[in-house]
Amino acid sequence: MRASPTWTGVPAGPRPRIAYGRRDVAFTPTGEVIGAPRGLQGVLPYADGHLVADTRFFEGTNGLDLVVGGRTVESWPSAQHCSSGLPASSRTGDLVAWVTVRCPEGDDRSAGAVHRAASDGTGEVTVSLGGRTASVVGFLGDAVVYNSGFDRGAWITHFDAPPRRLPRVRSVVAVSSRLLLVRLAVGDAVTNDAGEVRWRAEHDVLRSFSPDGAAVLASRKRRLTIHTATTGEVRAGFDLPDGVRGDSIVWESDRTLLALAKRQGRVAIVRLSLDGSVERATPTVRVRRGTTSYVLWRR
Repeated sequence: MRASPTWTGVPAGPRPRIAYGRRDVAFTPTGEVIGAPRGLQGVLPYADGHLVADTRFFEGTNGLDLVVGGRTVESWPSAQHCSSGLPASSRTGDLVAWVTVRCPEGDDRSAGAVHRAASDGTGEVTVSLGGRTASVVGFLGDAVVYNSGFDRGAWITHFDAPPRRLPRVRSVVAVSSRLLLVRLAVGDAVTNDAGEVRWRAEHDVLRSFSPDGAAVLASRKRRLTIHTATTGEVRAGFDLPDGVRGDSIVWESDRTLLALAKRQGRVAIVRLSLDGSVERATPTVRVRRGTTSYVLWRR
């Protein structure tokens, strides 16, 4: 029987350079600590505070709060509504988008909507979703890309005309400044905003764009590959270290990835370099049944 991997020999490196969570608390790169008493999915800077997506999951919905100075703002326009998915920001960080939807089994009868605003909280605009759920994926310029409900297709809205559906696309996984990473009826591909395929993944699952949009992370079982975003050419590849969860991987920089790793009943965030080297980016914490030790979310 193969021995369980240990933390011995995994060097300690600097803390993550992007925001991350530990149980019900988020840590930002500037050292700010944000409490999330209703659970934590993700955090995004907005309007002198942060949008906090929680884990109150019910029939495809979750909660979304604006937290400023450690307190939940009860009067902002999206308060008292449910959401679905995480908020997203533009690559430059000057725009933010999120979704509000009807809360299941509640008294709310308002229509769902996709929202976009400047990151300082001004200039909010919306487009109606009716009674559907949706999840924001990202920005193409000032346009917002979102997935509709459960496998109901992907859409782009500029907020000054009806949303446009992407042809032949089941869902969008990630967005760069000009390209989309999509799920098709068969397989994954990189397309432009008209749905025209630039290249297809033969067997891999395409996961995300690097922060500069130049590379795509893909996986197949325990193997990670890095592709050139525009052509699909393989630039690097390595096997996941023991104990690393493949579904937890996010980009930290254009040269490093972060992931959750479990060894000997303890979990930590580890940093993976594109040459396959690994280091520990947080202290290890003991796994507790029914709780999430660390949380990583896509930038």
